[in-house]
Amino acid sequence: MPEVRVVFDDVWKKFRRGERARALRDLWPSWMRTLQGKNPASTESLQRDEFYSLKGVSFEVPAGECLGIIGPNGAGKSTILKCASRILRPNRGHIRVNGRVSALIEVGAGFHPDLTGKENVFLNGTILGMKRSEIADRFDQIVDFAGLADFIHTPVKRYSSGMYARLGFAVSAFMEPDVLLIDEVLSVGDLAFARKCEKKIKEICSGDTTVLFISHNLAAVRSICNRVIVLAGGEVRFDGPPDQAILMHHDLTTGPCNEQSGWHPDIAQLRFTLRDAIGAPTASAEPGGVMTVDAELVAKNPIREASIGFFLRDANDTELYSCTMESLGTEPIDLAAGDAMRIRFRIAVNLIPGEYWIGSMLHGRPSSEHKQSGRLCFEHTPNRAHLTVAGGAEIGGCANLFASCDLSTEPAAAVPASLLR
Repeated sequence: MPEVRVVFDDVWKKFRRGERARALRDLWPSWMRTLQGKNPASTESLQRDEFYSLKGVSFEVPAGECLGIIGPNGAGKSTILKCASRILRPNRGHIRVNGRVSALIEVGAGFHPDLTGKENVFLNGTILGMKRSEIADRFDQIVDFAGLADFIHTPVKRYSSGMYARLGFAVSAFMEPDVLLIDEVLSVGDLAFARKCEKKIKEICSGDTTVLFISHNLAAVRSICNRVIVLAGGEVRFDGPPDQAILMHHDLTTGPCNEQSGWHPDIAQLRFTLRDAIGAPTASAEPGGVMTVDAELVAKNPIREASIGFFLRDANDTELYSCTMESLGTEPIDLAAGDAMRIRFRIAVNLIPGEYWIGSMLHGRPSSEHKQSGRLCFEHTPNRAHLTVAGGAEIGGCANLFASCDLSTEPAAAVPASLLR
């Protein structure tokens, strides 16, 4: 049974909106409540301008597990890491973190601006409780990974935000902590370095280190994490496999599939259904397969020049494809009140394995608008239907080109001797 490294037990954390106290008179009400035994930090009631960033958060993370933490902005993700790193203390509940902790929560956090990169590496290692000889043994690896050999003797106050992040991650990762806390700061690095970091985190997780990983890059979360927590409003809404967590995250941020809210008043119904090659409803497909996207529109009021389209997004909300009836050669049509319009889009699933969302578009003119007026976007919803592309092939990108390769070898006797010199 792996050792449990991080424990959150019914953790609550409150903050106060507004400015900090500027004078003693601003602190007087808080002191009086403390003297009267009414310290806000020890009671459940919220005082004026206070709010809970975390509400009864509980979870455990064993050694060797990478826990992803996702959710909308303001959900409490960074508060969890700051509590785990002891930067903040909870108002209620208990937190236990076993072992040496390394945190990458803010760009340049823990760096002294007037010290050089090298001096900051040794300073951070010392703070983590390492001997100078241990830091020296890892120093060349840290500098090489960060790609800062030419700037390691430069004061870090002259570093760009990307250089800060690269050095900060390298120090945190190569000091071999028991618990590694990573916030969204890696987004300031370039794509090549982000991929390098993902590979390093996977390598770390294959050992004994526990990782808590916060990111809005859902593709990275899916690739790196064994387990994912979804936060919303300071509460844990889901704790489980990455794919299911990403689905929950999309429902929280953009609403559940085929949700009716946000429809134009002239629309009575708009439904999108995914079907397989034989016409059966489905939510999954094989790479290279064929499927259809069926759309049905019922007009509540007359709509002129109605045109339906769809678009495809991946788990990172990157739009991969979009089309409309018109772009495929089908002219828009006029609908009277109560008319139904049905259209079938046939698509080839040239996608790598992963999670995808089908979004919907509807353009047209309300009957009340003058004929010369421009067409309107009646409806635009990012996740009308969810699609899982099965398979576990180690390929990257967003499109599946179904590449193949042929290998041949020749004996040494067939190779010109001049090439072997």
